[in-house]
Amino acid sequence: GCPADESPTLGKAVSQLQSTLPTWTVATLDDQEQASAETLLAMLKTVWRNHERHVGAAGSPPQPATQDEAEAVLFLAATIVQWFEHGLVKRV
Repeated sequence: GCPADESPTLGKAVSQLQSTLPTWTVATLDDQEQASAETLLAMLKTVWRNHERHVGAAGSPPQPATQDEAEAVLFLAATIVQWFEHGLVKRV
């Protein structure tokens, strides 16, 4: 990640992971068709883009998330946090 960044954001984390993707793994759950870091990146992008989608453009008010969207992103974010908390996301 970007531990030295004084103003970290999810967007910066997504960018850092994307640029160093081959150097990461999630509990070595890699196979020939899908690297685990690709799965993690897709999950982070889903959380990030769904958050950004609700921010108003050109001064328009933010659009609220539906209950289903909010729950899905919450559960996804909880999984990501657990992976990091338990040391499952590692450099290879």
